[in-house]
Amino acid sequence: MKLSRNKLFSQLFALLLGCCLGSVSAAQSPAQVRYAFAVNGLDFSLSTFRVGEQGELRHLGFRPLVKSVPFVTLDPSGQFVLVPSKTVSTIAVFRLNARTGALTPVPGSPFAAKATSPFSLTFHPSGRYVYAAARFSGVGAYSFDVKTGAISPLPGSPYPAGERTRGISIHPSGRYLYASNGYSNSVTAYRVNQKNGQLTRLPGSPFSVGDMGEIDYRAFGMEDVPAGAGGIPYDVTVDPQGRFVFVANWAAASISAFQINPETGGLTMVEGSPFFTGFNPYRLAVDPAGRFLYVTQFSSSEVAVHAIEGDTGKLSIIDGSPFSTGGLGPVAVNFSSDGEQLYVPNYESNDISLFDVNKASGALHLREVVKTRSGPWFVALSKPMPAPEKGGGSLLLAQGDGGMVRLRVSGKKVQPQEGVGHTVDVIEMARMPGGNFVYALDKTKGEIITFRLTSEKGLLTPVKDGVVATGRQPSDMTVDVNGWYLYVTNASDNNMIVYYLDPQTGIPRRAHKSPFILTGRNPLSVVLDSAARYAFVLNGDDDSVSVYSYMNSVTPLIFESRGAGSPFPLRKGAASLVVEPTGRFAYVANGADRTISAFRVHHQTGALAELPGSPFVVHGQPLEVIAHPNGRWLYVLHASGRDVDRYEIDPELGALEKRVLAVRLPVGARKMRLNQAGDIAFLLSGDGLRLLQYQVDPENGLFSLLSSTGFTKPVSDMRFIE
Repeated sequence: MKLSRNKLFSQLFALLLGCCLGSVSAAQSPAQVRYAFAVNGLDFSLSTFRVGEQGELRHLGFRPLVKSVPFVTLDPSGQFVLVPSKTVSTIAVFRLNARTGALTPVPGSPFAAKATSPFSLTFHPSGRYVYAAARFSGVGAYSFDVKTGAISPLPGSPYPAGERTRGISIHPSGRYLYASNGYSNSVTAYRVNQKNGQLTRLPGSPFSVGDMGEIDYRAFGMEDVPAGAGGIPYDVTVDPQGRFVFVANWAAASISAFQINPETGGLTMVEGSPFFTGFNPYRLAVDPAGRFLYVTQFSSSEVAVHAIEGDTGKLSIIDGSPFSTGGLGPVAVNFSSDGEQLYVPNYESNDISLFDVNKASGALHLREVVKTRSGPWFVALSKPMPAPEKGGGSLLLAQGDGGMVRLRVSGKKVQPQEGVGHTVDVIEMARMPGGNFVYALDKTKGEIITFRLTSEKGLLTPVKDGVVATGRQPSDMTVDVNGWYLYVTNASDNNMIVYYLDPQTGIPRRAHKSPFILTGRNPLSVVLDSAARYAFVLNGDDDSVSVYSYMNSVTPLIFESRGAGSPFPLRKGAASLVVEPTGRFAYVANGADRTISAFRVHHQTGALAELPGSPFVVHGQPLEVIAHPNGRWLYVLHASGRDVDRYEIDPELGALEKRVLAVRLPVGARKMRLNQAGDIAFLLSGDGLRLLQYQVDPENGLFSLLSSTGFTKPVSDMRFIE
């Protein structure tokens, strides 16, 4: 059904006349914003995260890269992100948008490394030069254009080193550079020319990392390692004060420590070195204060922490070390700039561990493990940068045959924007290179209508040829984190259709090789995990969840399989499913038996395993479950009653604890949305005629009323756009 323009605007103004607004205040944005980037070795991608105020990582999307990307770093200015490929011997450079976290390849990227198999990178403190540890060429040296991000090899690059150069680190003064040679049992040291960035090998270089004795390389599955490789020094780092060099010896389970001669850059072995650290040390880092050394232990999935004796560089294990990462196969350690958080990517469990650091003792406290793409290999964090001012946002409202309207929420003002007269039951949105697009689902006609959203004027403009057919009785739709695909469940057909979204026009096209993907009976909704590795379809008549996984490849994501025990049985009356923001746990509201089922999501298959203690009995008949963006709280709306209940999520086990009344509502609610920061909540009343806006305290998860808006036409769905 289409409404005339005059009738549409008369309804829109009637909506505003029927509203009773309280004091609406825009959420205060933090003074600074940070981003994190992780390279993923098994699906050849680069993930982008927004770093929360407490250091938590929240996935913003990812981009395909060429094969074998082992490292990521930012230049000293924080404007550019660099990623080497060890397989094709290139270095990709991206410009970072400080406002959104988006990455744009700089002209000429990726750049030929002119050194074979670059594995890791380090910048000169000036930002004018960047160096690569190239596994089969030694050290690549490049000039770096601080305005454009372009790189070009320096004369003499690559500079010879030992065999299988893997790690690289530069002295804080920029005068010396050190590279670890995996198959030469040594560190090559260079003097850096401060005027042109070129390297000269220091007298006495390379420096042996010490006598490692006889090592059975076959026991490590490394039959190709040449005899005499020694301890296989994988990584090297210089402490922030420029006093010591530390080297992780993979096969010897040890750390070699050297004192640096400040005048010559030469290395002298520390008394007692090498120091035992634990099996298969992979990478290492010194905290910003220079007091503790942190080393990943790949085999035991732990981080060892050594105290550094300030005068001598001797190492000693601290109390409580090693510390479990909560994942499998840790491969790097990365500090926040203030040294208060430590990030550890776990290659085998596809996640990143976040630790709080006790700066006095060096001890680690595991706070969160967040799932990411396959095979995370290294993490880099941006500098804190000024956060963009928040201008409120827009609220899109679906009113069935009443059309779709857009409300501008800014401070105390709620202003109408242009509406559209198409029948709209469900709303989704995607940000793409061609602009921002809104997708409106008409359940009666079985159609998706595409609109271009013009933020400057608040216009919703239908896209030519942007109407596509769904299956019979479509029930839900969602868009992946990248804005690549749109997924629609069709209740009468018992299937799901995947549409590829044209990045310029936004028009959906069927993407899957088959016309549709089979689900269970009467699919109610589709939910994607935050890293877009798995899709979960809630089947109403089967009381089950079908789980689908994606291909791991450099191509855009298309479903690969539904296996590993899928579909998974649920309790009676399953009404809502959510995957909390770390991607480790999923929760289902079971209306008929008044419980919440809690599941662990398998890190490689997406399979669901019910947690001990599940299902958890809740107050009332749960209708919808919503996870707070900080991952600490799970909210429950009830089919009858006016309470929003808040449950605490155990960060390690996923269990639900401590029911708290978040707020008592003036009316019953059936739908809730949170903004990205989790400090504003919108709740829609059961009859769809009232919208409640609340301030949310992220520290305790409790609500306080900001505004109440009445409607003359019931609202079926809403989408907040920041």
